[in-house]
Amino acid sequence: MPEILTSLWFPISVVTTVVTMLVVVFVLLFPTGKWVGKTEADHKGLERGLEEHKNTLSAFMVEIRDDIKRILTRLPPATVASASPLRLTDLGKVVSQAIGAASWAEGAAPALAKRVHGKQPPEIQELCFTYVTDEFTPDEIMEARISTAAYENGIERGQVLRVLAIELGDRLLDLRY
Repeated sequence: MPEILTSLWFPISVVTTVVTMLVVVFVLLFPTGKWVGKTEADHKGLERGLEEHKNTLSAFMVEIRDDIKRILTRLPPATVASASPLRLTDLGKVVSQAIGAASWAEGAAPALAKRVHGKQPPEIQELCFTYVTDEFTPDEIMEARISTAAYENGIERGQVLRVLAIELGDRLLDLRY
């Protein structure tokens, strides 16, 4: 009998080894498989969540664009170009003609000529804006022109005064040179 045991010992040890290895592999692979499945499920959930956020963000961006467009339509049109040196836009030129800004500047410039002596163009333009907003008092006719031009062109009174300041500045720069 001992010989039988010895002859069976090798196949039994091989079977035991194989079964042990299968158990070890199963013990290692089963949790790994569960983890992979859970990760894939989480990934799908994450994709759904990201898609929902993308849709929400897209709707939010459309709303923001609409708000910006609505705000921009409320802004009055520009009468002065923001480039340097300051120049009138097409609307500014229309307003200038409507109020007679060039002829007004022709008459007002000589009185301010001494104040601009030795000043640089930006300083002259700043002086003109200050003069028009703080010192200039239009007569009834000019006031009516300013109010009418603002109303008819859908702009504020201050923008009409900026047109006067640009025309005055141009005339003072002409006198200086």
